[in-house]
Amino acid sequence: MNQEEIIHALSDLTNLMSTFDTHHPIIQQNFSKNQWFTIDNQMFAIDNWKKQLTSGIVTEFATQYKFNSNPKMVGIIMAGNVPLVGFHDLICVLLSGNIAQVKLSKDDEILPKFIINYLITNFTGLKERIIIVDKLVDYQAAIATGSNNSSRYFDYYFRDVPHIIRKNRTSVAVITNSSSAQELFDLSNDVFRYFGLGCRNIGKIYLPTGYSIPTLLDQWNHWLFLADHNKYINNYTYHKALFLMNLEHHYDNGFLTLVESEGLFSPLGCLFYQFYEDEKQLEKYLIQEATNIQCVVGKGEKHIPFGKAQHTRLQDFADGVDTMKFLESI
Repeated sequence: MNQEEIIHALSDLTNLMSTFDTHHPIIQQNFSKNQWFTIDNQMFAIDNWKKQLTSGIVTEFATQYKFNSNPKMVGIIMAGNVPLVGFHDLICVLLSGNIAQVKLSKDDEILPKFIINYLITNFTGLKERIIIVDKLVDYQAAIATGSNNSSRYFDYYFRDVPHIIRKNRTSVAVITNSSSAQELFDLSNDVFRYFGLGCRNIGKIYLPTGYSIPTLLDQWNHWLFLADHNKYINNYTYHKALFLMNLEHHYDNGFLTLVESEGLFSPLGCLFYQFYEDEKQLEKYLIQEATNIQCVVGKGEKHIPFGKAQHTRLQDFADGVDTMKFLESI
C-alpha cells in the first residue's frame, strides 16, 4: 500500500467510529473487563479520534514526512491506562510506511483489536502492515510505553535497535488571579477526565500566593459523580485517611483531596498544589522539570488552553518526541 491508500483506510475509521454509541456491544464489553474504561470515557476518546481522522487532517499530517518504500518492522508495546492510548503510535507507523507489530495491553485490548480487525478486513493490504502479537520478535525498531520501572527493562531489551521509550509523566496547570470562572470550570476536564490516570491529566496546580482554594473547588462540583465509582473512591478514601492520620493539612470536597506539596506526581483521588509569587520564575522551573511534565495548561502561547489537555491532535507527540521523525530515521 502507498501512503495515499493508507490515509484513505485510516480516514475510513470515522465511519466505523460513527457507529459506536453507549449501547454498542464492544463498548459495553470493554467496560465490563476494565471498570476504569467507563462508557463516557470510551466515547470521549472515540469522539476525539473521529475528529482527527478526517481525510484532510490525516493528509496534512502525513505529507509532512517521508514515506518508507522499504518497510521496517516496528514493535509497539502499548500502554493501557486510558482508552486507545497507544493508537497514535500505530497510526504513525502506518503513515510512515512501516509495519506495526503490536503488543496490546491487557487493560486495553478489546477496542483496539476491534478497530484493527476492521482495518485489515476492509483494507486487505493492511494485513501485512498490522500484526498483533503476544511477544515482539524480529523487529527493527521499537516504541514502548510504560512506567519508570518498566522503562529500565525496555532500555535493556531494545538496546540493539532504534527505540522510543516512554516513562511516567504528569501534567500541571498554572492558575493566575485573572483566571476566569469558566477557565477554572474547563480545567476540571483536564483534572478528572479518565479519573486522572493519563499523563495529560493535571497532577498538580500552581496558584498565586493567597489564592482561595475553596473558590477553585466550587467550580468542580459537577464531577461529584466520581464518588459513585468504586475503584476511584477507594483510592480517594485511602489517601484521605493517610492525610488525616498524619495530621496533614488538606482540602476535601468529597471526591478529591488537595494537598500542598512540592512534588509533581499526585496519587489517584488527590491533587497537589503549590503557591508561587513570581510567574517568570515558575516558568523557568517548569522548563527545568520538562522531562517529568507532559503538558502545561494555562494562558499564553506556550500553554495548552484550560480544558483542552485531553483534546489531542495528531501532531501532539507524547513526551515531545516526534514519532514520525523517528520513524523516518530507522
